[in-house]
Amino acid sequence: MGADGGSIPKRCELVKQKKKTEKLDKKVKDAHKWRNCQMTNEPLKKPIVACKLGRLYNKEAIIEGRLYKTLAKNPTTVHIKSLSDVKELKLTENKAFKDNGPDKGNVYKDYNDTPFLCPITGLNMNGSY
Repeated sequence: MGADGGSIPKRCELVKQKKKTEKLDKKVKDAHKWRNCQMTNEPLKKPIVACKLGRLYNKEAIIEGRLYKTLAKNPTTVHIKSLSDVKELKLTENKAFKDNGPDKGNVYKDYNDTPFLCPITGLNMNGSY
């Protein structure tokens, strides 16, 4: 490692630096938003509703939140006061979509492939257009 006069060490070899925090990939983060309920983090299943902020929820989770009065306690649903604050979506299911379960890292997982398609354009609902 040097220090014997024969080589000149670099700064990175001598000084230990703090490791940078690992950030999630934008595609993975968007895929999570478009595939999971924002309130419960469960996979989206029909009927699906959207709020005025564009967040997707399972309608069942919103109804349960209204019944048990937990909407005001959850930071993602504070703005939802009643069922009239959300709109039910009429989405087309993607027949080619296959969910391989949780991402374990041993199999390639395409985050652009989604369970639902836009009924007008036929594009995958993945946050990028």
